[in-house]
Amino acid sequence: METKLISINDFWGKVEKPMAPHITYGQEPVTEAELERRLQIAEELESLGISISKFDTEDEHEDEDVLKAIIYVNQGKEIPEDLRKRLLKKKENRKKRRDISRLSKNRIKDSRTGRAHLK
Repeated sequence: METKLISINDFWGKVEKPMAPHITYGQEPVTEAELERRLQIAEELESLGISISKFDTEDEHEDEDVLKAIIYVNQGKEIPEDLRKRLLKKKENRKKRRDISRLSKNRIKDSRTGRAHLK
C-alpha cells in the first residue's frame, strides 16, 4: 500500500473540525462559579508564594508545608495561622535571596581597595 502525503488543508476539508471548547464524553462544561472558585484558589496560593503552575508531585524535595496548604485550599478549608506564617516567611526569604542575587551580579570589585561596590 502506498502512503500519500496530503496538506493540512486537504485533511481538514475531509475531517470534521473539533468544536471549541472541547468536552470529553461524560464531562460537564465548567460553570462560572467553578471558574471563580479556581481563580480564588490560585490567588490565595499565589499570595503565599505558591505557584500552582510549577507544582510537581514527583519532586522529592517538595516542601511539606506547600503540600498541606494546597490540600487545605482545595478542600475549601482555612489554612492554619502557623502554617500561613511559615509560608509567608519562606516567601520573604526567597525574595531576599533573589534580591541579594541581583545585587551581587551588579557588584564590581575595586582592584585598588579590594572593596565591592555597585556598578
